[in-house]
Amino acid sequence: MIRTTLFRLPISFIAQLLTHENFTAHLRGILIAVLLTSIAASTYGFGVYLYPQLINVMREDLHFDYQVVGTITAAAQGCYILFSLCGTWLARRIGGSQILVGSLASCGLLLIMLPLTSNIWLIGLILALMGGLTASVWVPMAELISLTITYENRGKVLSLISSGTSYGVFINSLLVPWLVTEQNWQTIWYAVGAGTLVLTLVTLLSFRRLGLFFKANLAQTTLPDTDPPAIPQQPRTSWGKRLLTGLHQAVKPWVVTIWILTFVGGFCAMPFQNYLSPYLLEEVGVSSDLSSQIWGMVGFTGMFSGLILGTLSDKAGVRTTLALCYACLFLAGVLLVTLPTGYYLFAASILFAVAYYPIFGLIPAYTAKKIKDADSGTITLVFGVSNVTLGLGGMMGNLVGGMLKESTGSFFWTYVVVIAAALTLALLSQLLPDEHSA
Repeated sequence: MIRTTLFRLPISFIAQLLTHENFTAHLRGILIAVLLTSIAASTYGFGVYLYPQLINVMREDLHFDYQVVGTITAAAQGCYILFSLCGTWLARRIGGSQILVGSLASCGLLLIMLPLTSNIWLIGLILALMGGLTASVWVPMAELISLTITYENRGKVLSLISSGTSYGVFINSLLVPWLVTEQNWQTIWYAVGAGTLVLTLVTLLSFRRLGLFFKANLAQTTLPDTDPPAIPQQPRTSWGKRLLTGLHQAVKPWVVTIWILTFVGGFCAMPFQNYLSPYLLEEVGVSSDLSSQIWGMVGFTGMFSGLILGTLSDKAGVRTTLALCYACLFLAGVLLVTLPTGYYLFAASILFAVAYYPIFGLIPAYTAKKIKDADSGTITLVFGVSNVTLGLGGMMGNLVGGMLKESTGSFFWTYVVVIAAALTLALLSQLLPDEHSA
């Protein structure tokens, strides 16, 4: 009885807070940003980024090679593509908030299920499904932000949410030395899975109180100085016809450039972080504790890089900020292959975090600003295709990275390819028009 009362007290407090008359629309926007950041931290931080930190200990226990590693990470990107398409479709039919909560709950259950088996292919299937769930979580966020966050704050909020994955990475770096041993890599999966299910309960309660589960309620949630959501009553047509019509309306030169940027970005950024631990442990020769510290620096830096660069994008423009991110990614790769020692490794990890976490918030921020006068479904469509191209790029990058390792015996050439791709991204970003232009 006492435990039940103690459990209900914080939930009751949250419920009263959300319905209090002084809890303004702006504070509700802050709460939404915090919740979405937490969702990103769990689904991406635990569902995707924990596995790269555990590759070596899991390989030693389960006995699989880097061809399998590349196949699993590529399969995760394949599911990312599939779930991007499904998430875009479902978000337009039943609402993004339902997709967010359902995906978060599924991720929590899969995290708990993963350590129950020692079959690497079943583990790979679970990892692939969790990779897909990150897309079904991320796709509806752009639409939800466009309806609840003021125009001038969308860049920093979306960058904060994208850097929310760094919170998960930082938590991983703290938990790995404490919970992971050579004989036991399973406990950490149970821990993060339980935490994700708790977050699901909090998100479910909060979204219900904020009225985010029905499209009809989104207008009530919109802040006073956001662009009013357009939810027109349209005649019923087939989904395929609506998709083709939406693509015809959405596809413009800058949209194609966005899709190229996300493809090349996935191609270089995904293998960079997926093969970082094996490269450090096997080729550079660092200890597992130092590897955890380097990952901790990645996560710690990412906590602030998203918000700082998101704020910069609202002031200096998204195009300029994207170029800065890609330049940092280029420098991180150069340091990693030319000076893989001591403080240079930490410098590379900082540069990578500065580049990686804000990028995937800056792309939807640019999209939301560029088509601010279009209906929110167009934003969801453009961003959904961006996730598909991101997944295709990540899938290709992971496969190429794994094959280069198997054929050359080293990750050196994998990171050389990453460096070349990052330089290409910096140049391509300058083809984007200013987001304030018509």
